Amino acid sequence: MKNLFTLDKSIYTGVKVVKKTHPVTDAELERQINAIRAKNAYLEETEGKAENGDVCNIDYEGFKDGVPFRGGKGTNTNLELGSHMFIPGFEEQLVGHAKGEDVDVKVVFPVQYQERSLAGKPAVFKVKINSVSKKVIPEFDDEFAKNMGEGTAEAFRETIRTEMQKMMDQKLAENLSGDLIKQVCINGRLTATPEMADEAGQEMIDEFKTRLALSSQSFERFLKMQNMTEEKFENQVRAQAKSSAHIRAMFATVAAQENLLPEDKDIEEFYENVAKSAHKTVEFVKEVFPRELAAGNIAMQRAARFIHDNAEITEA
Repeated sequence: MKNLFTLDKSIYTGVKVVKKTHPVTDAELERQINAIRAKNAYLEETEGKAENGDVCNIDYEGFKDGVPFRGGKGTNTNLELGSHMFIPGFEEQLVGHAKGEDVDVKVVFPVQYQERSLAGKPAVFKVKINSVSKKVIPEFDDEFAKNMGEGTAEAFRETIRTEMQKMMDQKLAENLSGDLIKQVCINGRLTATPEMADEAGQEMIDEFKTRLALSSQSFERFLKMQNMTEEKFENQVRAQAKSSAHIRAMFATVAAQENLLPEDKDIEEFYENVAKSAHKTVEFVKEVFPRELAAGNIAMQRAARFIHDNAEITEA
């Protein structure tokens, strides 16, 4: 970032913010445990009639005006009744039927259905119910814990609490960083100039293209998938940059004023870390990640840390 502010040190040091803490409650822990149990539910076949929430294994074939249509046939398909995975009215007509039954399911395709020849048209699906199964949610006991790689239910409970607390602490730390940035901008009454906004917009565009390249995606393919022109994409990014340009300029200013700008060895280390996390060679990273952009990333991280380390933080 070349367009910078001139900031008095008191604007970004000694910033007063409150760091919030939130120990995971027992109620939050139980909700997470129940979610894990539900995710690991298994199917148990029943001879009874299907109810909402049961899973039917079906063979089916769709007919329009008595003629089979393309894409309307399936075999050994598991369908959870009430999941709305099939077109409206289909799943409801399987409720009350049992294993071995044949059911004629009469439906009308939605008007906005993707296959235009079927949109808004009536159809009949001939369905064979191969089996009906109920979802069984396992108990949270030692056996379940062992299946999940833990010794006991109590040990698994504490592992879950620890992971939840890490995620909560990370979220609160991110909130604290946001509060610090906001307060520095308020203290300095920082407003980006048009030049800062232009520069920030170009940086954000370059960063986005770099991240795509690191994930082995082409910018052209991205535009095609989003049905977007390059001009439209850049206009959107530049519009977003107007609201964050003052923050980027603030970080760059702090880095410059506090001698936090990276040296060559720092940039080389940055490239090595990016290459490792992206599973790419250092040479490839250097090719797609402009050196100036890498230096700017390091400077922003250092400036953020400097502001945090020199803030007056109280806990609540």
